[in-house]
Amino acid sequence: MAKTGHADKHGTAEDALISRVAHALHAESPLIDESNSLPLLRPEDREVVVSGELYRQRCDPSTSPIAPILAGGLASLRFAEDVAHACFQRSVGQSVCLGAGFDTFAFRQREANPEVVFFEVDHPDVQALKRERFDEVGVPDSRRPVFVAVDFETMSLIDALDGAGFDPGALAVFSWMNTLPYLTREATESTLTQLASRTTSSSTLVVNYASDLPYSEAQQKVAHTLAQVTGERREPLRSQWTPEEFETLLERTGFEVVEHLDEQDLMARYFSDRSDGLAPGLPARVVNARRRAS
Repeated sequence: MAKTGHADKHGTAEDALISRVAHALHAESPLIDESNSLPLLRPEDREVVVSGELYRQRCDPSTSPIAPILAGGLASLRFAEDVAHACFQRSVGQSVCLGAGFDTFAFRQREANPEVVFFEVDHPDVQALKRERFDEVGVPDSRRPVFVAVDFETMSLIDALDGAGFDPGALAVFSWMNTLPYLTREATESTLTQLASRTTSSSTLVVNYASDLPYSEAQQKVAHTLAQVTGERREPLRSQWTPEEFETLLERTGFEVVEHLDEQDLMARYFSDRSDGLAPGLPARVVNARRRAS
């Protein structure tokens, strides 16, 4: 299957947006407000999202076995956006979303932060589909990022960013969310090494990864469901890291850890006041890192 999906199956990037929009429209307190992203969906998807049917199937923790998976992804994205906003307040002028898929941070934030240059990096096929949707909806240039087409497994991130106008001498915030599990460990390390080589010190990287830790019985069930979902879309999960391995990787490639959050940290930040029972169902790890001074 192509990364953009096949037949009646969406690719994982578009599928994630559908779930986020359903969450935004029907959850009691959305972690991310994707309601304005509804026009980016196909008409048939909009209908099932607006009706609430898809919310019950995927996002409602009382009815959906995959809601705990969605919760972890949403919390990671919310944390990355919180870090980005803090960077903007410090006059960081470049925002780079790696593995962007159908992420809409730039779509939602570019007009509010006109001084920031937003870049989105992802597989060429996924970006082509996203640009097609933007064209269909008539998204103005003022809400579009700079698109940077890269296959992390086979292409040079440095060449692509340089060609898109990224300034390696200026501070930047990088967000790499919900992507690493689909990449090989080699591609992850290569990308981090390239980032460090073209990023000025004190730039920020927010990244999450699939943690290689013992699972409880309940977590094993959630993990099995996730493997089924990604398997159906022929986008298998390819890598996991222990927390120690991942911190060592960041250190080896030129970054230092500022924060290393687990699912309990995410619970305390984003789920403690909820009454709907939504919570991450897998061991979650999200890292806020800084480019180390050379």
